[in-house]
Amino acid sequence: MIQAIVFLPLVGAVIAGLISIFGAHARNPSGDTVEHHGEVSAGDAHASDAHDDHAVNDHGHDDHAVEPPAAGSRAAELITTGLLLVGAAMSWFVLVDVGFMHHDARIALFPWINSGDLQISWALRVDTLTAVMLVVVNTDIPTHIPPTIYDPSSVFPPPGSTPP
Repeated sequence: MIQAIVFLPLVGAVIAGLISIFGAHARNPSGDTVEHHGEVSAGDAHASDAHDDHAVNDHGHDDHAVEPPAAGSRAAELITTGLLLVGAAMSWFVLVDVGFMHHDARIALFPWINSGDLQISWALRVDTLTAVMLVVVNTDIPTHIPPTIYDPSSVFPPPGSTPP
C-alpha cells in the first residue's frame, strides 16, 4: 500500500504526459503552426517587438484565438485526479495504522549499495511523522477536483469573450 501511495502520482503524471504528447501530435502532426508576429531576424529581436501592433490600453491581454484542448486531455485529467484520490484514501489508512496503532513500516524496494559487509537498500520508512505528511501532501484534492468537474472557461472566460 505504501508503494502505491508513493508511486501512483508518478504513474499518473507519466500517463498524462504521454497522453498530452500524443494528443498534441495528433492535433499538429507537421509541427509548429503558430503565427509568429512579424518574423524578425535573430540579430534584432526584442521581446517588445512581437506586440508593438497592439493597442496602448491593452493591459497585456492578447486577443489570440484559443485552441481547443488536445485529444485525450479529459482522460489525462480523470486519470491523474483518480490516482490522486486513491493515494489520498490510502494515506488516511496508513495514518490510522501507523499513527494510532503504532505499526511503523519499513519496505525495502531494492538494494542500492552492496560493498562487502556494507549493504544499503533503497527503502520506504513510514513512521508517525511520515504518515502525517503523506496525508498533508496527498490531501490537496480540492485543488484538483473542481477543474475536473466543471469547465474552467465557464467561470473564467478567455479574454475578449463575453461571460455566459
